[in-house]
Amino acid sequence: MIPSVCRTTYDRRTLPGETSEQILGTFNGLAALERVQAEIATGQYTTYTGREITVSKFFPAWYLEKDHELVRSAVKGLGACGVENRLGTWPFNTNATYTAGIKGIPTIGFGPSKEKRAHIVDEYIELKELHTAAQAYLSMINHVLA
Repeated sequence: MIPSVCRTTYDRRTLPGETSEQILGTFNGLAALERVQAEIATGQYTTYTGREITVSKFFPAWYLEKDHELVRSAVKGLGACGVENRLGTWPFNTNATYTAGIKGIPTIGFGPSKEKRAHIVDEYIELKELHTAAQAYLSMINHVLA
């Protein structure tokens, strides 16, 4: 028996500036897939107040240049409290896809521990890392607000 419908989910990372329309166009414009209809998935959620919401699962990438004022201030804050900074990008999603990717609010990321320990079985953070991160957050905040 051959099914009349087949549904697949494709998880595709985005690049800064890409839109959902551009991404869908790459699928919907392929002649070999004439009967395929691609769409961005949505999620249904219940808020803490009981309100039901439906949201798009399109998560736009974002990026700030090294010379952006927020980056420079945060780096100064890290240096002031003796924390090494390693500027780069994260290969995973964060809530900043909303603040930076959708709303355009300059956003940076900073994590208190090693990336390889995040989101795994038996995830943990050392107390020294937690204390250092608390000092780093305070120092970055002070330098950004200065």
